[in-house]
Amino acid sequence: SYQYGFTKSNVDHGLEIGTGSRLSESNEIASTFTRTSERNISVEFNREKYNDNQSGEDEDEDEDLDDNSYSSNDDDGYANENIKDIDEEQEERQYQIQQQRLREHFKQEARERESQTQSQRQRKDVVGLFGASSNSFGSFLKSAKKAAVNLAKEVSEQHGVKLGSLGKSFQPSSQQLKVLNKVASQLQTRFSRDKRDHLALLKTIWSKSFPSESFHEIGPQWQLLGFQKDDVEADPKVLSLGVVGIRCLTRFAQDFPKDVNRCLKARIPVAEIVLDVAYALASFLGLMSMSFCEQRRPFWNVFNDQASVFCQLTSITSHIALLERNVDSGLSIQDMVRRAMGQAKHVLDEGPKDMEEFRHIASALGIQV
Repeated sequence: SYQYGFTKSNVDHGLEIGTGSRLSESNEIASTFTRTSERNISVEFNREKYNDNQSGEDEDEDEDLDDNSYSSNDDDGYANENIKDIDEEQEERQYQIQQQRLREHFKQEARERESQTQSQRQRKDVVGLFGASSNSFGSFLKSAKKAAVNLAKEVSEQHGVKLGSLGKSFQPSSQQLKVLNKVASQLQTRFSRDKRDHLALLKTIWSKSFPSESFHEIGPQWQLLGFQKDDVEADPKVLSLGVVGIRCLTRFAQDFPKDVNRCLKARIPVAEIVLDVAYALASFLGLMSMSFCEQRRPFWNVFNDQASVFCQLTSITSHIALLERNVDSGLSIQDMVRRAMGQAKHVLDEGPKDMEEFRHIASALGIQV
């Protein structure tokens, strides 16, 4: 009733007045007071009931939280056990890895010891084979080097040449570059029978190979000689080497006519061998790629005079290839050329000053030229 601004004394005062409108007005106020009181009592009762329900729910929640805490503690214990198992598995795995590494390490050490033992045995065998005066392998090497130097001196005095210029390399001089450029340009010049000087080369080869037969520009005899076609001009290897290939074969036929006759009787393709040697030699000298200008080699002095030096080198190396076949008749053409090139390189690496010294060095090294 205090919320509406009147009290019980005000209501009594209105009843005592008892006058028309004031009385009815007082009755309405009293009725309003009664409803308000009942309403306040109902609100208060609902509030107490709500508080009781709320406190009960709080107690239930506390119990649930307690239950959850017990459950959480159980989960934590299970998780800790799992983590412990995982840690043990990792430790076991790391232990296995360490054991494997140790086994590999021991195996590697055993292999190294075995390798060292084999090396020592080989050194003892070599020392025993050559009869070194000392058990030391180092002293044996010194003795072998001294013997090689003495042998080189003896060969030099006997043949009048100086061996052992290995490593004294230099770039070609202007004169040598001029000769090398001429050979390189001839490699790019296509061979043609229509040119008189080219046709003369074919006639020279024919006269050395088939002296009793009349000359034919095209015929089966050229295949007997080792070309791939009856027409020399259409031979793929001739096309790749230009006129140089035919010049080299001409020089070989002039230098070693007996080799040509033996090859014809034995059906050995001598033309193919000479052309393969010419191509290998041109590649080795850098003539095919024009890289000879920057190459440092000990044998450029051979090219001081004229371009025919290349044909001479090809002729001698082809002769060496045929000698290799005499030693081993089962050699293929590729193996013959490879072995002959190896011996020619050995001689060139000694640094001959001309072709005469090249022959002397080859003879001193036991190479028949």
